[in-house]
Amino acid sequence: VENVNIRTVKSGLEGVNSHDLNRAVECDAESIINYVPTRPKGIAGKATEIEEMAGMFRAFPDVQFVTEQILGAGDWVAVKGFLTGTNTGPIRVRRRDAKPTYKRFSSRRAVFHRFQDGKIVETHGYFDPREIPVQLGWISKSVNRNLIAIIAGLAIMTYQALLMTFLVYSSGRIPGPTLVLLFAPFFAGMLSLLLGIRTLRRILLWGPMATCDARLLAVPARSQLI
Repeated sequence: VENVNIRTVKSGLEGVNSHDLNRAVECDAESIINYVPTRPKGIAGKATEIEEMAGMFRAFPDVQFVTEQILGAGDWVAVKGFLTGTNTGPIRVRRRDAKPTYKRFSSRRAVFHRFQDGKIVETHGYFDPREIPVQLGWISKSVNRNLIAIIAGLAIMTYQALLMTFLVYSSGRIPGPTLVLLFAPFFAGMLSLLLGIRTLRRILLWGPMATCDARLLAVPARSQLI
């Protein structure tokens, strides 16, 4: 049984490398659940798997999985290797297509497949979710955006504080309506500052898939699994 399961997984991997959707998911049960670091609650269903794999092939037309080792024991098959590809196609991000970066990535991963009645019913993929966003340049862009937000927030707050200080010293008091108008930009600057710091902190500390757009990277379920 172990040898049969290993051959089944190898066939699926060959389907991925040849970009044959039907062959890639042929070994999967309709109710398969894929667990990956970016989707800890799992990705349920073969139909979703096919949809996301098609998105991967579109974003990375040359994507390949290189198998280094494959082992079977009982109902389980373990695969170790790395996924590579070049982003020459659009990536679906937040209901829109992001422009390709034309950069290449290589992501090492380990995958564990559980079989039941000859089909894969459960898959656990392990990899560093930072690798692809960093190699595609998405992390650096997100850091730059948040640094700009922090600088803009500080600039607005400083300007408004100086303006209020000047008005107080020049007139002795600030009328209520004017004070409201002055505080509105000040709080907007404070919000920009706090949000920028919060997001930048999560990126630098590598929170769950960071918080850049790359967390929504449609390097879909199956591509992240295999």
